[in-house]
Amino acid sequence: CPGGHLQREHLDLITVVGDSLVVNDLLPQNPIAEDESWPHSAPTMRALLALDSVAVCEVQSIVEKQTSGHVQVRLAGTVHGAADGAATELELRGIYLFDTRKKRVTHLNLAVKEKRSIGDATPGLDVVAKLRLVIKPLDDPQHLTVKKVTSLDVSEDAFQETLLYHGRRQGFRLVHDANWYVTSEERESVTLRRIQQGRLVAHCTISRLLPTSEENQTSLGQFQKDISFALKNSFEEFVSSREWVNDKGHRCLKAVARGKVDDVPVEWHYYLVSPEKGYRASLAFTMEGTKVDQLDTADELLVEGLELVEPSEFNPNSESLTSVGKDEEVKDSPVWTAPKRNRNRSRAATRRGRPGRR
Repeated sequence: CPGGHLQREHLDLITVVGDSLVVNDLLPQNPIAEDESWPHSAPTMRALLALDSVAVCEVQSIVEKQTSGHVQVRLAGTVHGAADGAATELELRGIYLFDTRKKRVTHLNLAVKEKRSIGDATPGLDVVAKLRLVIKPLDDPQHLTVKKVTSLDVSEDAFQETLLYHGRRQGFRLVHDANWYVTSEERESVTLRRIQQGRLVAHCTISRLLPTSEENQTSLGQFQKDISFALKNSFEEFVSSREWVNDKGHRCLKAVARGKVDDVPVEWHYYLVSPEKGYRASLAFTMEGTKVDQLDTADELLVEGLELVEPSEFNPNSESLTSVGKDEEVKDSPVWTAPKRNRNRSRAATRRGRPGRR
């Protein structure tokens, strides 16, 4: 997105099966006669089916017939790969038309039978989907005009690879990379999971906390005491701690703790983010000890991209967002409530070997 950030729902709208920028890649590289077939490469099917990766690709096309203006081609086969970190199997059946005058594919009818496993951040699927794609020029484009396109900065630096999450009810905006997935949204908290190369790396819970006066700000020492109290017998030691001001001007505290849950080594990264005035936020990252290196600095980058704003409430009657009133009762959650809840969910997920459920 040149000059800005996409949100996850926007990215999902353009990362779709049957990408119109990819369909021409179905065409053969060499001259093909009628009734002659050719295989499709894994990169082509990965892009056409919006997959993260392809392990097995057994898809072919064959020329069925030719008219004065079109060549009709039939496609069929199977693909095994991964999507959003979950293993998936797809069976494909389709027909597409090559326009001999326009020198491109203009129509694609595709049926996809997919069985996708339950992922660490996404639900499973067992579905048959049908796609009908028609590509034709617009007589009068309203948005992508020549003037608009030529004025865009299309240099590499102009494109943002990060996404924007706006937690209106929770009271924060968050810039993050696409490996973070929002898996739960509640009135005062949001839960994310980090998926890298198809594997779960870490859990993160971001919770809204009540404001506090400047003279009553939580000290780093008190923050550590709260954490050790929350972890109880799971806590073994603090690895590091520090205090700084992030890019949004918010005061940040960080404490890294190590311990064990059901004899599994676990590391927790806790953050407390406080503005000059207004609601605060706590962030609790949980990961197995063997995955700390995979997380690298992704947690700190998340905190740097966190901006606290006035929380808003969705009114279904007026379909508008209104600020939370000062007289509205909001439960005062101490710093340790988010880490404690996240720890329990992580323990349940470890025992079952799959994402925890409420």
